[in-house]
Parts: sequence; structure tokens; C-alpha cells
Amino acid sequence: MKSNRIAAAVILLCLTQTFGCGSDGENNTTIITPSSNSASMKGLWVGRQGTVTTSAIVLADGDSWMVLQESGVTSRFAHIKMTSNGNSFGGSGKLYSLATGTSDIISAGGAFVEKQSLSAIIKGENNISPIDTTKFELAYDTQYETTANINDLNGSWKGTSDNNSASRTMTITAGAVTGTSTTGCTYTGTVKNRITDKALFDLGLTETCQGTSNTFTGIATVNAAKSAVSFTASTTDDKKGIIFMGAKQ
Repeated sequence: MKSNRIAAAVILLCLTQTFGCGSDGENNTTIITPSSNSASMKGLWVGRQGTVTTSAIVLADGDSWMVLQESGVTSRFAHIKMTSNGNSFGGSGKLYSLATGTSDIISAGGAFVEKQSLSAIIKGENNISPIDTTKFELAYDTQYETTANINDLNGSWKGTSDNNSASRTMTITAGAVTGTSTTGCTYTGTVKNRITDKALFDLGLTETCQGTSNTFTGIATVNAAKSAVSFTASTTDDKKGIIFMGAKQ
């Protein structure tokens, strides 16, 4: 996989292989900004807009990941730093397109009911269609409350990347990650349990392609059946992102 084409949109992580999705959304144009401080928006949030399936993960510290699948193909994902106050939230981040290798600065805002529902408006600075202005309606998924076992990550995992034009194989043993891609890239890294978000793992991953390396940090998840894993991460400056959805081999 080409490192400059790994990429994604919003405040959370969408992985139907890992979690699953439901619900419908619509377009709007208003960003809602934060108000007073109390409720928590952390959790796994899932939904569907027509043929687009969306899953988002908001971590306890407001760091958020979102992945979009269109007609079963992962096409975009995003990394957003969120701030919540009362039952409203706002933030900004980066949206990456797997199909084009491009990225866009995005802003997000909306309202939520703790552990029930979340309504988010996403605006793209450069109007990457169809996320120039989009509204997402998501529902809370209780799998966020299930404690993940790092031993469930052990093994070999294979998945496609670059809009299904390439594939990667990742091997995980006792928290150590190694991998290769059909485009000649190699991967090394680590996964470890998160204390504040027990359903997830912290991920650190270095990708080396044609002598050039990039280091990514983010999250990893494993599905309830222990048959699929997902990685979503970005560089510190968010200039590059990486996503991997792998099936157990």
C-alpha cells in the first residue's frame, strides 16, 4: 500500500467487521458549538445513511475516530479532537479518502444523549464530496463497555487497503505487531490495553515503504467473534492516516 494513499472522516470509528451498524441520517448546515460541562459522549456510536454505514468511537479524552463504508467498501475515515460540554460538542480534524489519496480539514459539532444517541454535523473545508456538509444520526452500542482481552489479537490477520486495490497481512504476538503489504510496505508496532476505554487497545505502528517511514498512533479493536481486527491511526500532525480491517487467518 502506498503510504500517501492511506486515509478517512468525523468523530469516531466505523468498522462493520468489528462492531456493526444501524439507523439513518440526513443533511444539514449548522454546526452546534459546546455549552455547559457534565455528560460524557465517550463510546461506540453506529448508524447508516442510505448505502453508507458509519461507526464512530469517541475516547474518554475526546480523541475520536470514524470510518465510512459505502456499499460494503471502506472508502473514508476521519480523526477528530472533540470537546463536549453539557450535551453538545464541537471539534476539528482530518478526513481521508482511500479512493483518491486526498485529505481535507473538517469541523464537527452536534448534540448527544449519554449512552443513547448522537447527532453530528460534519463540514469539509475543501468540500470533498459528499462530506462538504453531512449530518450523521448514530446510536450507542454497548460493546464499548465490554473489556477487551489482548490475547484475542494473537495470530495472523489479512485485509484489503487502498480501496481494495492492495492487501496487508498483520501478525500479532503478545502485543507485538509485524506486517507486510502487496505493495512492498512493511510494518512494526505494538498494541496494549487502554485503561480509560476498556473495549479498545492503544496502537503504535511504523510503516516503511520504499525506504520512507511514517509512525502512526491510534486504536485497535477486535470483534465479539474474535474473527476480525481493525486498526485506525494517524501521524502526530494528522498529515497521514492508516486504516486496516483484517480477518483471522
